[in-house]
Amino acid sequence: MKTAFQIEGKIEVMEQGEGQSSGNEETPYTVVVQIPNPYGDSSDPIYVFGSSNQGSDQTARMTQLYQAVNSVESENVIYVQGEADEGLNDESAEAEVHDGETEEAICDGDGGAMALLQGATPIRIIAHPHAKSFVWQHFGFVPLGDTDTPDRRRVLCRLCLRELPYCGNTTNLQYHLQRYHRDVMPAGLREMRPSPRTARRASRLPDPIGDPGQLIVVEASPEARRRGNYARRGAAVPGVLNNSSIHGDNEVSVPTSTGASNQQSWHWHSSRKQQLTNHITRSLVTDCLPIGTVEGPGFQGLIKLLDPSFEFQTANQYRTQLLPTLHQEEKKRILSSLAGVEYCSLTLDVWRSREVDVCYLGVACHFVNSEWVVDSRYLATLELTQNQDSEDLTRRIQRLMADWRLTVRWAVTGSTAPEHSDLPPGLINSALTAIHLPQVNCLAAALQHAANKAMQVPSVEAALKRVRVLVNHIQRTPELRIKIQERLASQNFSGLPSSLPRSASWFQVYTVLQKLQIGRDVIQAVFTENREDTTAFLPNQKETFALDALQAVLKPLNEAADTLSGDPYPSVSLVLPLLFKLTQVNLAESSDDTQLLADLKSLARSALRNAYDREDTQQLLRMAMYLDPRLKRLPFFTKEEKMTVQQLIRKELTKVIKKQSGASASSLNYRGIQSPAGKKPKLAAMLEDIFAVPVSQVVDDDEKDGLGGHGNSPLSLPENIAQSELQCYENEEAVSLEEPQPLRWWKAREGQYKFLSKLARRVLCMAATAIPMRRLLTSEGQAWTDRRGVLPAEDLEVIFLSHNYGGGSGTLSATATGI
Repeated sequence: MKTAFQIEGKIEVMEQGEGQSSGNEETPYTVVVQIPNPYGDSSDPIYVFGSSNQGSDQTARMTQLYQAVNSVESENVIYVQGEADEGLNDESAEAEVHDGETEEAICDGDGGAMALLQGATPIRIIAHPHAKSFVWQHFGFVPLGDTDTPDRRRVLCRLCLRELPYCGNTTNLQYHLQRYHRDVMPAGLREMRPSPRTARRASRLPDPIGDPGQLIVVEASPEARRRGNYARRGAAVPGVLNNSSIHGDNEVSVPTSTGASNQQSWHWHSSRKQQLTNHITRSLVTDCLPIGTVEGPGFQGLIKLLDPSFEFQTANQYRTQLLPTLHQEEKKRILSSLAGVEYCSLTLDVWRSREVDVCYLGVACHFVNSEWVVDSRYLATLELTQNQDSEDLTRRIQRLMADWRLTVRWAVTGSTAPEHSDLPPGLINSALTAIHLPQVNCLAAALQHAANKAMQVPSVEAALKRVRVLVNHIQRTPELRIKIQERLASQNFSGLPSSLPRSASWFQVYTVLQKLQIGRDVIQAVFTENREDTTAFLPNQKETFALDALQAVLKPLNEAADTLSGDPYPSVSLVLPLLFKLTQVNLAESSDDTQLLADLKSLARSALRNAYDREDTQQLLRMAMYLDPRLKRLPFFTKEEKMTVQQLIRKELTKVIKKQSGASASSLNYRGIQSPAGKKPKLAAMLEDIFAVPVSQVVDDDEKDGLGGHGNSPLSLPENIAQSELQCYENEEAVSLEEPQPLRWWKAREGQYKFLSKLARRVLCMAATAIPMRRLLTSEGQAWTDRRGVLPAEDLEVIFLSHNYGGGSGTLSATATGI
């Protein structure tokens, strides 16, 4: 493919490095630009011909001008002296260049030829300001009209001037380079194959645009792109090329518009400042950082490096304008998601601020949405004073529920921190009782209380003190630390613990004890080699027995915590099975136990049982367990307890049926449903020994009689409808314990169990813990908790946004990033 054009003109030819004319000032000339053919091989290039009609007194170095605007390289420019024929065709052009029989005055790029090029209309291409892909070295945006604003839907290829559509990704741009300019592609992408859609779109693209003789003006050079400074250019009129002047042999001034300033920073998007502000806000709330961070010199220096022209908002502007606005927007979104929710549950978490030494109550709600997925929303952070009155707290909780338009059925409360003894005893329980809200203790708090009871035994406390001394001594002695770490690494063991503070949680203590037990022999050997005082740092025999006993108690507690953290949403239905496994199996008395181990187990068992010893709590937990299709067999319940649970559920289910809007007792006529056959379940590791009961033995004749099965007889009363649904549910085979989301089972059978599914939706939205267990067991979650503890009182708004908007470590949602 070859293109030719001709413009009459004159040329002034000068040798590079000389300031004199060649004597051919009046001779017409033709400019020949050789461009590699993008549609064929390199042996068939394109030749673009042109000439100028301006006087010889207005000159410019054309080769250097092309280089300055990133057009074509100097070795591709050939100057041919002599007037080109007006009807110049491809063949004559090819002959003129390839035969080498041009005029003697031909000057190549190495000869330093100069030519005057005027009257050309530029094709302006605006570079991508934040390009990351290599393809943007060869593409740029088309400007909108005569403005400097790029049309972000159209791009131009710098190599062939073909216009392509742009939809936010570079797939079709890469395909264009791979198809027509393969030599510029990286080696690994030269064989890229497009998708059928991209290939079809490429086949319909028009031919390369650009009239012959037009000068390609690239708005930003590679150097400017690296600096991130994009000079604003006006709608350049090509006639200003005559303003360029020659400054020595190797200098050329590139023309600019007289009405534009190259000192101004150009932003490719009008809302660039708002985008950066939004990202700064999101980073603050995601990581739960104090608002004063935005005024720190280090933070501002980082932002200035990214965008020197960015105008910072003050911390007060974030507190009074940006965060309240974001809070209102997020509240509207949460209220929209809560619309139509019949019942939800609350979780209340007590925590202490180390910044102001005040206790706070974090309130969140949980509900099962229309897709049968538990949705969690953080509502507010309430301050609790030392002389807090329960009636005042009751009014505040009621106002909160009215503000969020909530209908709450249950509440899970708890604190995972041990330092709240200054609060009035029974404060939260009294407030919830006043509004008739059943309360269940947090399982994470129960596990922590049981572990604390074991760690507070005097002999265990003394042993833990010796462990702290040992860990601190190793960390403060580099020679010991390096030797121990090298030997542990050679045996493929994990490294030593870095510290064991007095405020360490029980699972941190358990992790340290595990590492020390693994490296006990290595530590003993290194201390002996270095002649360290082993009696001063290493635990003696009595202390070793105490540490082993403590580790034996903490191990099952840690397994239960891992089970909770591994569940996407640990429902309250898991409380009773885990308690039974801990109290009746893992922490049960054994004839092989030492006296100390037996005492520690007894303390832990008592703490766990006391957390859930209330009768109303037991009824709620049993009902939740029965409505979980994984746990419905109730294997460790007696027949009398099973009958009690079924009667309780039948009573609650009858209330649901009677309350159903538009459904009277006489209109609820339908036949019983045949129970579908299911496959034998696989049992999960944690509860395998508890639920190892043959499915055929789950329902005996006595239980069937207690449920009052009615077969396929017509039903008319709500009590009989409830009985029928319970009978069918009882005949269902239990779901595998490996199923992480039991609500999927209810979603698939919502039409089959019209009313029982509503009761399951109410009960299974309750959480087993007041906060996500993964926040306690991971370093990211612990770091988020530490940052929350040092927030100033005026920055508590960050907590609400961190849960609901930020999606960071503190979020309640199981699908969020981070923790």
